[in-house]
Amino acid sequence: GDVKSQIYEIVKTICSYSNGNKAPYALIERRVLAKGYHDMLEETLKEYESMNVLLRDGDNIVVTDNIKSS
Repeated sequence: GDVKSQIYEIVKTICSYSNGNKAPYALIERRVLAKGYHDMLEETLKEYESMNVLLRDGDNIVVTDNIKSS
């Protein structure tokens, strides 16, 4: 997929390891930088935030997309 979807997959993966599907922004940023996607992170977060699949909670990023509604 494109870079944004790859970044989103990284975010989802990191968040899925934690309770409440959230992870510190700093951790996500480090992981994304390691992949060389530096300049796309902000843009990606904004775009996915506008689609209501993730949100910022202080210093954390929360993925709302994979929270089970059942």
